[in-house]
Amino acid sequence: MKLTVLAALVAASAAFAQDPPKPGKEHERLKQHEGTWDAKAKFTFAPGQPPSESTGHYVAKMGGGGLWLLDDYKGTLAGSTFEGHGVATWDAAKKKYVFSWIDSMSCHISVGEGDEDGEGNIVSSWEEKGPDGKTQKVKHVMSPVVKDAWTYRFLVVGDDGKETEMGIISYTRKK
Repeated sequence: MKLTVLAALVAASAAFAQDPPKPGKEHERLKQHEGTWDAKAKFTFAPGQPPSESTGHYVAKMGGGGLWLLDDYKGTLAGSTFEGHGVATWDAAKKKYVFSWIDSMSCHISVGEGDEDGEGNIVSSWEEKGPDGKTQKVKHVMSPVVKDAWTYRFLVVGDDGKETEMGIISYTRKK
């Protein structure tokens, strides 16, 4: 038992002796979303239904020494108060952006991962619970910030691979 504890302590001290990770270009890509933003959202919850439009307030900051984009969203969605919290980073081992999200309309954590698409967008794949409680594939597209504005699109991916836009949030930097 004592040898096991000693081996664990030696391994842990070796890990702490390494230099901590440093932010790279991928973290800089996330950092451009840092700030306080006004949001206008438009979501369609069912085919043939009119879109639900709402507004919100988004605040994002880099944490963990510049490694994590931490964000908070407050507003309304489908006529109800809505609050959500997210974390995004670049996972150097996976060579992917990774995300997690929780909000006031669900009791689970959504996770996704993705890459840049060559046009500056971060495109990620998620498995989320839909309004009917069933798991669905969703594609998220996070645009780069251009002139203090950017968008976040949500597309449901059918079993046949067909993508249907479910929503878009347009962000404008609060001055």
